[in-house]
Amino acid sequence: MGSNGEDTVASLRFPVTLLVIGFLVHLLQDVLIPFAVAFLLAYVFTPVVNRLEQHMRLPRIIAVFLLFLLLAIPLALIIYFNGPALAQNITHLAENAPDQITRFIAKLLGSEQIAIFGQKFDVQVVAPYLIARIQDLLGAPLGVAQVAWSLINVIIDAIITIAVFFYFLAGGKGLIYGVLSLVPANKQAHMQELVNKVDTLIGRFLRGLAVVVIFTAVVVWLAFNFVFNIPYAGFLALTIGLLELIPLFGPIVSGVLTGVVALAQGNLIFFCKVISFYLVLRFTNDQVISPIVLGKAVTLSPVVVLFAFLTGSTLFGFLGLLFAVPVAAIFKIILDDRNSG
Repeated sequence: MGSNGEDTVASLRFPVTLLVIGFLVHLLQDVLIPFAVAFLLAYVFTPVVNRLEQHMRLPRIIAVFLLFLLLAIPLALIIYFNGPALAQNITHLAENAPDQITRFIAKLLGSEQIAIFGQKFDVQVVAPYLIARIQDLLGAPLGVAQVAWSLINVIIDAIITIAVFFYFLAGGKGLIYGVLSLVPANKQAHMQELVNKVDTLIGRFLRGLAVVVIFTAVVVWLAFNFVFNIPYAGFLALTIGLLELIPLFGPIVSGVLTGVVALAQGNLIFFCKVISFYLVLRFTNDQVISPIVLGKAVTLSPVVVLFAFLTGSTLFGFLGLLFAVPVAAIFKIILDDRNSG
């Protein structure tokens, strides 16, 4: 009887632990976002630091500083060439949001009136309604103070992310081995094997995803800046590249963003050219780049990916978006291991 009781407790320990961790993450999701982003970045760039450390025979701390320098150069160039003008336009939009949005909608539609199901609506009436909905979404009125406060929060989160990213890189895999030391000695070998499987899968997935993001951002920047002459090409390219991190819906949002930017900048012919470029890029990413760099890194069915994405985003917000697919893949590895055991 005692043995059965111990088996029951052991079988419940894993799901109960997961529930407790999930509840804590749900409560602290806003606080954990910088740490989660830093963890993912460290996972992607740790091999780079390892190579710098080994092949160039640099102290690890110097290798981390060198990596930071290499990452900072393109970001600094984007901010230098696009930052001041973009900040000025954001401030101007915050100060004159109703008029700006009204003019944008009119230019977007090419008319001062909108026809919906045979009914005509004046843009001057529609624009305030859209502004009210945006205010409801943001939870605050549009204005310079709100924009400034949002920017301050973004800057604070960015500083925390960079600091934690540096710490994770400098610590290397010592952090993982430190956690493993807490596992009972008789289970450390098995746990080490499981961690190696997870490390291989997640490492390849995240590094492959990083290649997709960088490729998308670079190609979009080259096209927007040198072919289509679209303003703020750097920030738009970075945004579209980062949207590749979101399965399924990220490409849809980036496609809509591309279409809106194209309509705002030119006529129908210009719009068709930009959308044609985006469709070619989408095909290249989905059929060429992703299969090559990701391969079978995450062997999950599309239904599982969709469920993980929707569940993660609903329960954990932005954290769920970041970790939906990796966590689903880890669950698959753990379940396979438990079934084989």
